[in-house]
Amino acid sequence: MKIPLYRLIDQVVGGALVYLFYFIFVLLRKFIPNKNNIHPRKILVIKLWAIGDSVISLPLIKVLRKRFPDSQIDILASNRTNAVFEGNADLNNIISLDSFFSTIFLFRKYDLAIDLEPYLNLSALIAFYSSSQRYGFANQLRSKLYTSIVNFRCDQHMLLNYLDFSKLLHCELTEDDKKLVKIKYDFYDQSTISNFLKSNGIELSKDLLVGICAGSGESAKTRLWSKDNFAKLADELIEKHKAKIVLVGGKVEEELAEDIIALAKNKESIINAVKKFTLKESCVLIEKCKVFISNDTGPMHIAAAHGATTIGLFGPNTPVLWKPYGDYNFAIYKNVECSPCIKNDKGVFPDCLKKEDKYLCMRLISVDDVLRIVRNAL
Repeated sequence: MKIPLYRLIDQVVGGALVYLFYFIFVLLRKFIPNKNNIHPRKILVIKLWAIGDSVISLPLIKVLRKRFPDSQIDILASNRTNAVFEGNADLNNIISLDSFFSTIFLFRKYDLAIDLEPYLNLSALIAFYSSSQRYGFANQLRSKLYTSIVNFRCDQHMLLNYLDFSKLLHCELTEDDKKLVKIKYDFYDQSTISNFLKSNGIELSKDLLVGICAGSGESAKTRLWSKDNFAKLADELIEKHKAKIVLVGGKVEEELAEDIIALAKNKESIINAVKKFTLKESCVLIEKCKVFISNDTGPMHIAAAHGATTIGLFGPNTPVLWKPYGDYNFAIYKNVECSPCIKNDKGVFPDCLKKEDKYLCMRLISVDDVLRIVRNAL
């Protein structure tokens, strides 16, 4: 099922179910007092969507584990994001939303459910089903199903929005708690990437490896910088910095990567790694990059978490919420009059609103804008 159809079903069917369950909640509340248990023994974190969002949620999970070392902390995710959480020592179990039998037995299984989805009705319904105590974002229809809420703040990064839930549990945050957390990978993932780099003649002690993610997933076409610009950028990096370029991405970026290589003059210094690796192997590859340049999408957040100097290209979405997090990472954003048009807490992801100068917010970003930051970073 295509992602826009998911969103439509969530809004229509999910919205109706939220009203139904809210009335049930109101009736039950008369007989069952609401108790805010700040020492839950079983916690369910709900993060269903998007690899980048899932990476950003890891610091909250780390804080929960530090606060409740003996509690059971589980994550409800989808098959496309499970790999972000696999091997994470702060989690006890990963429950897949894609498995009906896994989710049907969640009824009132947890002392606390924390819903990290910014807008989905489905996640609020699951929280209601799985726990008598539920945390979620305020000022939405689905907020009626939560027992405690936090404000969705558009003036701070999403990582900090997620960490705001920990304050409801009296967690004391340190500066170290506000840092990104790496995705766990193993020796075999490292070996796969070492062999790949060796077979492509890359020596990390000598070569400047620059990663590029030119796609933005299957549902965010408005966030794309042009393939011509990526090809020119690659050529400039190769000619001026003797860089080796590696293109990363998923299946939907396969044709895009081939087009970029076809447009570039220095094809011999561009390596196509799109669709070649698992998510964990991709994490190792991205970690080997000195600089990583990306549209606003999942690999950008992976790069920031794994220590590459990361440059994010933003147009329809706001970098205040979604820039690559960290002191030595950067966002390029031209802030045209209609941007950001994406409303993350409302589930609004429109096509370009401009009748003329379509996708101006992304087209205004120049190759020189990116090169200037790369020069400073190097």
